[in-house]
Amino acid sequence: MTQDTATAGRIFDLGYQPYRGPRQGRARACWAIYSNALRNAFGLGRGNKAKIIPFGLLFLALIPAMIALGIATLLGENFSPIRYSSYMDYTSLLLLLFCATVAPELLCPDRRNRTLSLYFAHAITRLDYVVMKGGALLTALLVITLVPEAILFLGNTFSALDGAKYVRENADVLPRILVAGTLVSVYLAMIALAAAALTSRRVFAAGGLLALFFISQGVAIAIWETFETEAARLIMLVSFGEVPFAATSWVFVVAPGPGSLAARTDLPGALLFAVCLAYAAAALLIVLWRYLNWEP
Repeated sequence: MTQDTATAGRIFDLGYQPYRGPRQGRARACWAIYSNALRNAFGLGRGNKAKIIPFGLLFLALIPAMIALGIATLLGENFSPIRYSSYMDYTSLLLLLFCATVAPELLCPDRRNRTLSLYFAHAITRLDYVVMKGGALLTALLVITLVPEAILFLGNTFSALDGAKYVRENADVLPRILVAGTLVSVYLAMIALAAAALTSRRVFAAGGLLALFFISQGVAIAIWETFETEAARLIMLVSFGEVPFAATSWVFVVAPGPGSLAARTDLPGALLFAVCLAYAAAALLIVLWRYLNWEP
């Protein structure tokens, strides 16, 4: 054997070793997708620019609570114009903008960068992927819908002359806050995910979602003002941007805001609540259909 042949056949041991640690399986993989998606929803682990919109919207959602607490401290809770039943009316636009920003960020890059096949090649299923991504968006929305009202309730309790009495007299508000916040969060999360599932471009997903809400609301108002008949009252059901917030009025057993389409059409609150759930279920089916039938 010549020296050149011996040199060409030399083997170098670089120390590469197979992974011999514990394999945590499907549950750990699902948790990784959920936690990473939740971090992405608020821009955590990314540059400062990615945090501006989600944290800015969260801060803006807290402002009505701060204003209400300031008024309650000076004049008493009964003088505050911001009530638990109307809080999400003040933050409705912020919630829509949050969904339009976050939902496309959670779904579109994976399809645009063709990384879905890498997810599905491991322990998780396609259903796991959809549930974890949707759960992360829903959790983020619950933070924005429930935390401000929780702060408002605690602030009113501590600013009241008799905090214990305030809690007793308003204990029924807490489950209503929970139901209303969950309804709005589920509705918006599912609709936003459906919009993001239909395109790989974030700008199209965000624009389509906002167009659906604002155009449907404008068309519904125009049709009602044109006809104002008994049959025309049903147009309220396709005002996608107003239906969930009108349904929360029924949850709190109060009338919808004066002048709103919900107040003018005066449909039963239970019907609006059921329609919200139906729309959320239909949107979820769209997302499932999109991913369960996805081909790399």
